[in-house]
Formats: sequence, structure tokens, C-alpha cells
Amino acid sequence: MAAGNFGTAYTSTLPLVNTAGGAASVRLDLCGNCGAPAATATATVGAMSKVDLDVAGLFGLTGPFTGYVRVNPQGASGVTGCVTFSQAGSLCSLPLQRPEADWSLAGNLVS
Repeated sequence: MAAGNFGTAYTSTLPLVNTAGGAASVRLDLCGNCGAPAATATATVGAMSKVDLDVAGLFGLTGPFTGYVRVNPQGASGVTGCVTFSQAGSLCSLPLQRPEADWSLAGNLVS
């Protein structure tokens, strides 16, 4: 996650999708680069719905921050998503990874 680091204004958005027939309450832990939790939030994703969460607003970030968000669906199935970074009209999106994943494929799209 990042919020305007190195003097360049950019934002991070966390779109979450719930493909299941019931609502899902997810716990979101903002962690620094070393893995230490810095903040926690919760979000509800309705059945067969999508929410777009602004990372800075969700965690109350007021300055630069780098790290990652740990998404815990708390037993709900069907929750997936990605993280999207935007800066001056350019976008980059990376998929969420499961804890048991031993590899990932990260496509980088820039416009």
C-alpha cells in the first residue's frame, strides 16, 4: 500500500468482490513492510456484490506509508479482489494472494 510517497501523489484502492450468496464481513490488517500490524479495519461485502475501499481513508493514513493489507474473510467463501494503485491517470493492479500460495503472477498494466 502506498499513499503519496516520494513526493508523488498516488492512491491505493482495494476492490473486494463477494461471489457468494450471503454477505461477508472481512477483517483488514494494514501491515508495514516488516509485517507488524499498523491498523485494523472491517468491511462488509454484500452477497454477489463489490466494494471499492480507499486504503488511506479506511485506515486513516495522513502521510506516506508502504506495506501491505492482510484480508481475512473470517470463514466466508467467495471473497476475492485486488489492489489498485493510481497516479496521474496511470493504473497498476495486483491480485490478492492466498496465504498458502507459493508463487504469484503479477501483471503490470500502465496506461
